[in-house]
Amino acid sequence: MAAAGHDRTIINIKPEHVDAWLNPDPADLAALYRIFDDKRHPFYEHQIAA
Repeated sequence: MAAAGHDRTIINIKPEHVDAWLNPDPADLAALYRIFDDKRHPFYEHQIAA
């Protein structure tokens, strides 16, 4: 992403992880990395206009 000129990207986290993501426990930063491992996989659909 950085090579393309972007310094941020979307992280699709599951709704049940939102509170932990927005209010992290500074003593358990590993919990944030576990959220990455349990992320949502986005689905994108492209349609060509007729």
